[in-house]
Amino acid sequence: MKTNLRNLSNGVLLSLLLAFCLYFGWMVWLKHSLHGLFFFDWTRTTDTRIVRFKIASHNFGIPRNYLFDRHSREGGEIEGVIVEVLFPEMQPYDNKTEDEFKRLGHGRKINLLIENSPHHLSVSAGYKAALEGSRLGEHGSVESDVPGLTRLPDLNPKGREVYVSLVDGQASYFAICDKEKAGFSPGCHAFLHYSDEIYVNYFFGRDFLPEWKSIDTKIKELVGSFEKMANAQSAPVDKM
Repeated sequence: MKTNLRNLSNGVLLSLLLAFCLYFGWMVWLKHSLHGLFFFDWTRTTDTRIVRFKIASHNFGIPRNYLFDRHSREGGEIEGVIVEVLFPEMQPYDNKTEDEFKRLGHGRKINLLIENSPHHLSVSAGYKAALEGSRLGEHGSVESDVPGLTRLPDLNPKGREVYVSLVDGQASYFAICDKEKAGFSPGCHAFLHYSDEIYVNYFFGRDFLPEWKSIDTKIKELVGSFEKMANAQSAPVDKM
């Protein structure tokens, strides 16, 4: 009995450690992507004042309670900005959603990085690279249990899988996911080109992979709404 309890305790500790490592690794990647942001820069606020940004040639107006780091709330011309929302309503942080945002794990949270895109592969190019990396060839993909998606199994030793939506042999959607039982809160990392200049990386819980099409559409609409907000003459833009 003691042995079983000890094994269970060790399993829980290992799961928590894996979750922390995944979270830490993601933050280090974002720190590199945004040139210096780190733990203590990541704070939430219920402030709804709008901040105007310029990324490449696009102007965005984003309420502060959508923004996940305090430096972004200064606005101006930047390379990228982190936004955090709750699916499916794409709600920002406020008094009503506070508990859910602070809950450990992905839950309904979606984190997205909106940035300038010149250094990123297209979705189709990423799919081709994944095929080559898996050594499966063009016919190595398998049907998945997620409607509309095809899966590349066991892409790498870390236990992640690639899911794609193919249209005439070309990938229109591309996501890398932890396996369903990987760690405390398995997640997915998906990519989309909003425009020739704007690229969006986003992260969500693996449990919501069946909602991939809705998530992708809602993110495009959300980013589009930020553009409209910046261009609206009546928008009460705030820049510190």
